[in-house]
Amino acid sequence: MEDRNQVVELLEKVDALVSDNGGGFYTNDSYQDVELMLKTKEEELKKLYEKKLQEKERELESKFSEANRKLQERIEILSASEQEKEKKIKELERLNQSKKCTNTEYTRFYESKLTGSRQEAEQTCVNQNIVKIFEKFLNI
Repeated sequence: MEDRNQVVELLEKVDALVSDNGGGFYTNDSYQDVELMLKTKEEELKKLYEKKLQEKERELESKFSEANRKLQERIEILSASEQEKEKKIKELERLNQSKKCTNTEYTRFYESKLTGSRQEAEQTCVNQNIVKIFEKFLNI
């Protein structure tokens, strides 16, 4: 029975809030505040993902250039047979291909994050607003 009373009380608070807002669930100011919050969060997420992508690209470039340099040195230093040199050259080519694939994967991942930053910002704001609404209801 207590649950039923809580439901009735919540509905009364919703009706009171709607009435206070002139018959709407939210005011124009509320909408503008939420829209500004969404845009701010979206920009923040975009900057974060762009920064992470750049860091990852630099990290990969450093990692692969060091491996590339070592293989180049080995190829030059090797006095082994032509077959051994060919093996190292192929290994170098595989390494370069791996670098390209890995870089492409990270680029796709962070680009998908960038395109989804608006949705992520909306979800974050929705969750924050739900908490605020319940706090208002509990204080009414």
